[in-house]
Amino acid sequence: WLKPRNSRGSKRAWDRVAVSISRATVMLWSGGSTRGTLRCLLVLLVDVALGLVYWSDMKNTSDDHCTGRHCVVPAGQFWIMDSSMEVESLTVKGVLKWDTGFDNLQIRTAYLLVTEGGYFKVGTPEDPMTFRARIHITRRPEMTPHPTIGSRFLACEGQDSRIDMHGRTLQRTWTILARTAHAGENQIFIKDDPIIMGWNIGDRIGIATTSRGSSSTHTITDIAPASEWVLPLGSVAGIQARRRSTAYTATELAGRRRKNARWGRWCQGLCISSSRYLVVEMKSPSNISRIRLNFSETLYAPSYRVEVLPEDYEGHEEEAWEQGTVVANAGGGAQEVILSHLDRTLSAFRFVVEPSDLEGRASGAPAAAGVHLRQLEVFGSE
Repeated sequence: WLKPRNSRGSKRAWDRVAVSISRATVMLWSGGSTRGTLRCLLVLLVDVALGLVYWSDMKNTSDDHCTGRHCVVPAGQFWIMDSSMEVESLTVKGVLKWDTGFDNLQIRTAYLLVTEGGYFKVGTPEDPMTFRARIHITRRPEMTPHPTIGSRFLACEGQDSRIDMHGRTLQRTWTILARTAHAGENQIFIKDDPIIMGWNIGDRIGIATTSRGSSSTHTITDIAPASEWVLPLGSVAGIQARRRSTAYTATELAGRRRKNARWGRWCQGLCISSSRYLVVEMKSPSNISRIRLNFSETLYAPSYRVEVLPEDYEGHEEEAWEQGTVVANAGGGAQEVILSHLDRTLSAFRFVVEPSDLEGRASGAPAAAGVHLRQLEVFGSE
């Protein structure tokens, strides 16, 4: 409120009086605008007879409305849940309002029943609940079930009873994967922008299984541009005695990425003399972080090494290859080779197999049978 007062000069000065109500406290302040100071004139403690009950004030006290931890919000009372609540049962006949200014509040109860014109409110369309809020329906076998609803529930009965819940606005609550998510990975790639969808760090998401296994839930710990993705390949060629043999174009490779696709046997009949290579050329220079392979269960390389070709190499190509990593004691099936330690832009990489690497395979396959590589995926960034 502003109230004029007499002052010298042509300008009028004003007294400023502000009233602040916090639960049961009224504070009056006054100050002159020309001095820019405030003086506390009066603090009055009053009994605000609005029927407001704060759960933080009563949860540790004996109250007739919470007998044996079976709590009832009576008709005509307005309860504000400003701290977490753990009770055996909760019946709302008056108003129970969730304080949307607190994060991670919880209600733990065997059932929450809104009845006889009661109202349970968590946010409004204009002021939604943007923090974490959880209602956990506990299991209490010793409790007598409700005669019509059951023993574990969140329910509303009666024509005038109401439950309103309004959370953070989401443009989309689901999306699809843009890339296969393999077991053990800590990031997923999705089709839609999570920021535009309204997803936040700390949200819990579910990933549906595509098999007969169980779906899983996860917590978002970070939202960021993809650190790696599947890189396009230019060609894959088996090289024997430095002579290019079978090569696949990018279009042909795309057709071989389906399940059980076979890229043919590599160095079959020739892995008994000098080293043999499988060269993978990138469609564009890339930073490679890892390579996913799927070998035959019988025709695999127990040991091999990965060599890389930097984009900016000089001189003869054969002399420019550098060692990326060495793989030992490998078996058949799916496996990954990590190259994330290489801070280089690469134009190609190659697998190198020595004849001795194929001897003594657990499958008993002779070295001359070569290596059968079924599938290859390269991850990184361009």
